[in-house]
Parts: sequence; structure tokens; C-alpha cells
Amino acid sequence: LQGRSDLIKIEDKVKFLNIVGLSFSLLGAIFLFFGSQEVPWDIQTWGGISPNELMFKVIRDFRAECGFGLLGLGFLLQIIAQFYESNKKSKK
Repeated sequence: LQGRSDLIKIEDKVKFLNIVGLSFSLLGAIFLFFGSQEVPWDIQTWGGISPNELMFKVIRDFRAECGFGLLGLGFLLQIIAQFYESNKKSKK
């Protein structure tokens, strides 16, 4: 058997990387949306930070960090797909 990489065409790799990259970017945007919300009025306290408010802020910060990570990963995958495509064109 030859290498299994011959079974997958470059066009399929580019499409796969673009779709996965766009999916990660979309998830990242959704995470950033939920990570940017303020503390709701019903759990907000004025005399200090309550446990509910602290937990909300921790979850919000986690979502924002995951959102930035997913956006970066999606962007990176799309850049890799473009390099695959440009290498294919330059070899012809």
C-alpha cells in the first residue's frame, strides 16, 4: 500500500479545514457573546461580592477566554487551508 495521504485530495483537506475553522470561529463568537454579559440585577449585591456573583464572573471569564481561544484556532485553521490551496496552485 502507498501512503494513505494519497487517498485524500488536497481540495477535500482545504474544504475540511475551512469548515472546521469556520465552526470554531462561530463557537468562539457565541462564547464571546456570553462571556461579555454583565452580572444580572437579581444576583448583584452592592455591599460586596456574593457567592452567586463570584460564580457568575468566573464562568463569564472562562467563556470569554474560551471564545478568544476558539476564534484564534479557527483563524489558524483557515490560514492553513489557504496555504494548502496556494501550494497546490504553485505546484502546477
